[in-house]
Amino acid sequence: MTGIERIAEAFESARASGRRAALMPYLMGGFPDLDTSREIGLEYARAGADLIELGVPFSDPLADGPVIHAADTAALRAGANLPRVLEVARAIAEHVPVVVMCYVNPILARADSNASAIRSMPVISAAARDDRGPPQDPCRRAPTSR
Repeated sequence: MTGIERIAEAFESARASGRRAALMPYLMGGFPDLDTSREIGLEYARAGADLIELGVPFSDPLADGPVIHAADTAALRAGANLPRVLEVARAIAEHVPVVVMCYVNPILARADSNASAIRSMPVISAAARDDRGPPQDPCRRAPTSR
């Protein structure tokens, strides 16, 4: 089952059970540290989350407010990066669908390995545009060299 199919199933399951909406809490990957963020995500799933939005910390979060910026900074200080947050996502995705929210720069920084890692994950990723270029999907057509 694809990530999109898992997400659609989560919303359909919430509707079928008579709830008005699916519960999709947000979690900054790596905050306050990688192990704790993994445990928080697993606890979200145990507590009934239908899916989880997992943020990837970024050093210059232009589209985020002060709370998420502070979580970004703390997660980066604790050693979080895209590959490590994807491992958190993989652990959580065994229990509940995960939507990874990531600025495009961390994906493009090591495009071949990062885009490949995201494509192989049982998650759906959404990259926020943070460049001035034309819209693109960095995970579908990642450059082969820098």
